[in-house]
Amino acid sequence: MKSYSFFIAFACILGFTSCLKNETSSPTPVDPAPGFNWSPIESKAITVAEESDILNAQGDTVATNIAAGNYTLPVEAQTSLVSQPSIGAKGASKDGVTVFPSSQQYATIMCEDLFPYKGDYDMNDIVVDARITCNYNAGQQTLKTINIRLRTRAVGSTERQIGFAAYLKGLSAVNVQDVKGANLTLQKGSDPEEQQLQPLFSIKTNNTGGGGKGTELNSNEAVVPLLGDLRSCFTTLETKSMINTFTNLSHNPGKEYNITIQLANKAVGINDFTIMGANPNAKVNLDLFAVVGQRDKEVHLKGQTPTQKFNRDYFKIQNLTDFVQADGYVWMVVAIGSKCPYAQEMVNIETAFPSFASWVQSAGKSYDDWYTNYVPDLVYTE
Repeated sequence: MKSYSFFIAFACILGFTSCLKNETSSPTPVDPAPGFNWSPIESKAITVAEESDILNAQGDTVATNIAAGNYTLPVEAQTSLVSQPSIGAKGASKDGVTVFPSSQQYATIMCEDLFPYKGDYDMNDIVVDARITCNYNAGQQTLKTINIRLRTRAVGSTERQIGFAAYLKGLSAVNVQDVKGANLTLQKGSDPEEQQLQPLFSIKTNNTGGGGKGTELNSNEAVVPLLGDLRSCFTTLETKSMINTFTNLSHNPGKEYNITIQLANKAVGINDFTIMGANPNAKVNLDLFAVVGQRDKEVHLKGQTPTQKFNRDYFKIQNLTDFVQADGYVWMVVAIGSKCPYAQEMVNIETAFPSFASWVQSAGKSYDDWYTNYVPDLVYTE
């Protein structure tokens, strides 16, 4: 959120804790094509004749040790898939593994923080890279673990409290047995690392009742907090300043986190699992979302379902039914690459990336690599 000391006109609606910039100063985004889902992710089918690895168009691995069969995988939009016999020992004891977006890529998640109001559309208030690896049993009929590798990139917000979480829609909290590696702890102490859970998240610390360890407390949904305090997830803790959005200031290196979600014995095969709505027919959808200022204020990709703890009165303020306004304004954009650049502070994403508007107007069918065409002086690349 970008706010100014001389403008502290603030609405106390719903207990907002953010300073709001005059909405009329916000840019109006280009009109998107009708029905555009704002996602760079699609579901792609492939048939495997024998135990195989699966590669995308760039030759990066998206799956290994996959048994013979017909599969549908969430992958980067517009890519192609090819299979090749698995290298090394084969057999029924080997787990199948899928990787999204691929072994060499990340999904760069970029957010505005003023939801449900418009911001400056630079999409750098929250910037996090994510790679998701799933381990299935031999035969790919049971999802065993989900590993979420995160790289923190930027905080272009002045909000003190920002969190990041995963929502496994289609599963219940009891289907989660354990979570390891999350940047959260219930215990408070002298070490700042021990205070990163509160006040946004509280988690269940045991499996009393059959499961749920590592999921949110007082919820039956499979919501897994990943980062309790985004500001603390950089080399130098900045409690108020923006991080890595001005190129004339020192770079503050982000940190990497490997969070593993261990599931109970649940019959979720490869074709039953999808990411951020790529396959609407899948039984389980993994959604990554941000929490800004307070727990009930969530920012999701268009089309994604908020959790039970989201306050739907935020939708009513702007007459919304989804995380998109009538003019096409969204609060989350995702790009896929090895390390995608993002817009500098107060630079409209459409100005920083000249092909972005064409991508939106084509409903994602053209210029899906819009993030590779940028104005060097207007983006942050580290």
